[in-house]
Amino acid sequence: MKADEIREKNDTELLADLDELQKSLFKMKMQRRSTQNARHHQFGQTRRDIARLKTILLERSRATTGDTDNDSADETESAE
Repeated sequence: MKADEIREKNDTELLADLDELQKSLFKMKMQRRSTQNARHHQFGQTRRDIARLKTILLERSRATTGDTDNDSADETESAE
């Protein structure tokens, strides 16, 4: 899944895709542990797709709230 394809979808579709990918990753892990030969290249691919979805969802949530700073900068300011 490419980032451009992901950005074309709305948030509801992204959340559904995220849920589906997380279930798929869980099933692959179970197959690997039960000694069924799963396709090993799909583990990394699925994890990267999940990361892409989460990144784009986070970008959108920050765009709607207007928060452009990262969280670590807020923590250092409050510690001073």
